Amino acid sequence: MNIAIFIVGIIGLAISYKILYNKKHEINVCPIGSNCKKVLDSKHNNFLGIPNEINGLMYYGIIVITYGITLLEFEPLPSLKAFLLIIAAGAFIFSIYLTLIQGFQLKNWCTWCLGSAVSSTIIFILTLLYIIPYMDGILDFLITQRNTLSAVYSLGIALGLGSITTLYFLLYRFLNDFKLTKKEKDVFHYITQIVWFGLIMILLAGLGLFFIEKPSPISDFRTIIIILLVLIEGIITLFIIPHLSKLSVRRKVLSEKLWSWRNAVLAIGAMSIFSWYTLFISDYLSPLKFSLEELLFLYTGFIITSILASQILEAKDTNVYLSEQKK
Repeated sequence: MNIAIFIVGIIGLAISYKILYNKKHEINVCPIGSNCKKVLDSKHNNFLGIPNEINGLMYYGIIVITYGITLLEFEPLPSLKAFLLIIAAGAFIFSIYLTLIQGFQLKNWCTWCLGSAVSSTIIFILTLLYIIPYMDGILDFLITQRNTLSAVYSLGIALGLGSITTLYFLLYRFLNDFKLTKKEKDVFHYITQIVWFGLIMILLAGLGLFFIEKPSPISDFRTIIIILLVLIEGIITLFIIPHLSKLSVRRKVLSEKLWSWRNAVLAIGAMSIFSWYTLFISDYLSPLKFSLEELLFLYTGFIITSILASQILEAKDTNVYLSEQKK
């Protein structure tokens, strides 16, 4: 198993280097004839300011070095095994994110990038198979790191909550004049990346806490909220943000389609913000002894209320805007 992971790691390392080399020398060669240059030159080829090929070189470098050492009959400690599982899971989630960006936002495919995504997927699956026999030792280690996992989980919530609140504050302000500049869209792009970084931290730390904590209505409720947040942020990233430019107009009468997009942005924003704040306060609900059904009922009711509030606010702003245009 270690040999297989080591080999796939070398393949991933070679692909990442090939992408870096092609970008540096402006070589646009895709094995299946897709448009690699458009993908690699896009703003999505950077995550929080670091080029994705550099992220790939660092990740695959760690994989190759670590598993290369294990081939020398070195038995990794439980802490190292847990680390390998965490980074493999993180790389797998990140590769899914980048693949969806290619398909839905860029609508172009980079063969080298897809090859890297396949490599990270294979490494994740093989790492799971490698780790399973040692799960007892890993769980014992995770128990000793409960506070660290909780800190990472809380930091992820703080990043996501702060970023999504800022995003929708700016978005509402920008949409008031129906104008969205390139700089403003770039701001949305970077804030969205911070949100996803926070979500990945929550997913990885939350998974560790899920295995070491006793099942409870609150923990099950948190799991459901996290899944919903992934879906909501996916809709925002893949469908809402790419269409914001359609709202960047100055007309006396806006088309019905544009009004629909504005309504959708505010509705999905209300769901996103309320879900993040619900996740934030979920730990404080434990003493109240709610059942899972009661928690879901309350959550659904407040979600519906927040959506209705966003649409009432939207209708009010629309009337004000149209009144000003008639003057």
